[in-house]
Amino acid sequence: MRGTQQEHFKPVLESHNLPGTCTAACYDVFDALKEISQFINHTLYVQRRRGCITSDERLESAFDNWAVNGEGFIQFDAGAQKWKALSPSAEMIKDSWNGYEARNHFFGQFINEECPKMIHQIKLREAEKRTDLRVFANPVDLTRALLKCHVTSTDKSVRSVSLTEDGATKANWITVTGPLPSGDGSVILILTAEVPLIHTNIYGCVVQTEDRTITVMWDNKKIKRRMKKTIPESMTETEKENLRMSLETITRPKD
Repeated sequence: MRGTQQEHFKPVLESHNLPGTCTAACYDVFDALKEISQFINHTLYVQRRRGCITSDERLESAFDNWAVNGEGFIQFDAGAQKWKALSPSAEMIKDSWNGYEARNHFFGQFINEECPKMIHQIKLREAEKRTDLRVFANPVDLTRALLKCHVTSTDKSVRSVSLTEDGATKANWITVTGPLPSGDGSVILILTAEVPLIHTNIYGCVVQTEDRTITVMWDNKKIKRRMKKTIPESMTETEKENLRMSLETITRPKD
């Protein structure tokens, strides 16, 4: 997807041979959040990444890492069953967590032994190729609008997303949001461009994949009708009439 960092598509989980509840893990996280918040004044984001990597049914590595506000905070050494501070702010947390020997033994056993077993039970299937393209706009004022191309896709072959003006590619984007992972295995990409309202050009969004092209044109008539109803009273009668004439011209279809 042009102008963005590549986001990898995730296979879909197919196995039913997994624990039916994450209650114990949730309590671990909630307890940790309470402790972390006591030592960091501005805790906006807390992330935990726990798991293992296997190759040929053998364990290559096991990990339990925490990050706070986007920075590495503390990590677990599964072999030594000890915590290591990655930030000066984590030193007191490290000392506290290293005192929980029974819990650390359980954590070490889980990522060293239970995690590889779970991986061997999991079956993955490729996500079905699906690409959804929507186009909409929000008015900025009476002469401009922000046009958005909203793409949701599970197709790895998506190569580009483009805005077209009268059929020609127009790549002057104001913002590019994403790709952002979605909960169903797809990714979301939103492209936003400012377009003028006082002309009759036709805009659309185009998604190019390996085997097809998806095009959705923007129906600007609705926004023009909305704009007619919101002409400011502060305008002079001449200004109002000129604006109405411009909007009438835009609303009429091209020959």
